[in-house]
Amino acid sequence: MVTLHTWQAWASVIMALDARLPSVVHGLGNGTILDVLMPVVTELGNGIVLLGLAIAMYAAGDERTRRYARLAVGAFAVVGLASQLAKHVVGRERPLGGSFDSFPSGHTTEAFCMSWIWGDRWRTLRAPFVCLAALVGFSRVYLMAHYPLDVVAGMALGLAGAAVALAVAHRTPLKAEATGLATCRELQSYRGSLTETLESQNDGHRRNAPSVTPGQER
Repeated sequence: MVTLHTWQAWASVIMALDARLPSVVHGLGNGTILDVLMPVVTELGNGIVLLGLAIAMYAAGDERTRRYARLAVGAFAVVGLASQLAKHVVGRERPLGGSFDSFPSGHTTEAFCMSWIWGDRWRTLRAPFVCLAALVGFSRVYLMAHYPLDVVAGMALGLAGAAVALAVAHRTPLKAEATGLATCRELQSYRGSLTETLESQNDGHRRNAPSVTPGQER
């Protein structure tokens, strides 16, 4: 049976590793091409870049792409707000100090949210989009802007927000389609009833009409 003391011991180990990893990761890549690549990669999680991409997709895309662009902007706003609230509630200091808004990683939150939504628009590109979001998360640790747990929390928040947004978006068209089908069935049923009524009335008129003999035609 796992005791509270055991959980506390594991939590202490995880927190110690979490605090140590940013400097270790940065030290391993220091002086390599990562020093050039990571500052560029991290900008893929910049809110301005992601919003600009959504706007560009809305302006240049077809109707389906525009729907996804609107969805992406809405989900971005919600998860961004949630991330900022969590940052100020938790108040964790960043690895390099200077501010107490480390948890969760905002760049990672927004990158995973957008990658999952656009990956739903282009299913074959979902894996590359998610890999890019993962690189953004890694860059935040490498640049010592966040701890690994900040990135993990940002990933979870971004994916959860995107999943909820997509579930709502996919459910709404299904409801509309079901309503439209029901309306079509009702119209078809009404049309059939009206046709039968008119045919019945025409038969009655023909039966009640006086017969005309050849001599009466003149």
